[in-house]
Amino acid sequence: MGILKKSSYSQLNLLQKKLSSIGEKGWFDIFFTSKYRYIELKIPHYDYLRGKVFIEDIIDLYEEEEDEVLNISINHLIDILYTDFLSKIKKGVTNDDKNEVNYGVIANYLVSKQQKYFSLPVSQKRIMKKVNTNLFTFQTVEEEIPLKDDDEEQHVYLTLKIKDAALLRGEVFLHDLSPYLEDHSIQIEDVIIILYMDFIEKIKENGNNLAVMKAIVNRLN
Repeated sequence: MGILKKSSYSQLNLLQKKLSSIGEKGWFDIFFTSKYRYIELKIPHYDYLRGKVFIEDIIDLYEEEEDEVLNISINHLIDILYTDFLSKIKKGVTNDDKNEVNYGVIANYLVSKQQKYFSLPVSQKRIMKKVNTNLFTFQTVEEEIPLKDDDEEQHVYLTLKIKDAALLRGEVFLHDLSPYLEDHSIQIEDVIIILYMDFIEKIKENGNNLAVMKAIVNRLN
């Protein structure tokens, strides 16, 4: 795997902390633990509300069929999405009929989604550029629009409880993925938000999927 870069793959930088404690604890204590951690996610307010509506739809569906109260939240949904992602990575994403992870495909996916969901809005303007003493030309340039104070109010901050082992597995995966990310920096929080945002995008485009809703309930049970 090569020399481990001093990169932070999550807010907690768990991988580096685990490696730095190898001399103090045994390998079993480092990689097999049931401890929980807490990370913070920043989600656009509308997409947060859309997720809450989807959760309410699941609760309504469940109560109609089972006549019971279902205890589910957006945090549960996010945890399921992340757990499924780790499961797919663990099993291996097929690449040309080989049972291996296609890091290039995953890196392209994460980078493109990161640019889609996290980039600042861009404005275009025309500027006059001097070609020579007597000649000028117009050129269109793009510049990012800085966030205003009220833009911050358009986001919701969620605190997610996550298993120590799940966070560590995600950081190890991002370290393995880092050669394919080139100059892009992605943390576990980014991955989790991307998974959630992509899920909400599908809900917006296609509406509720009954099979998906029941699968989520089964996972909770």
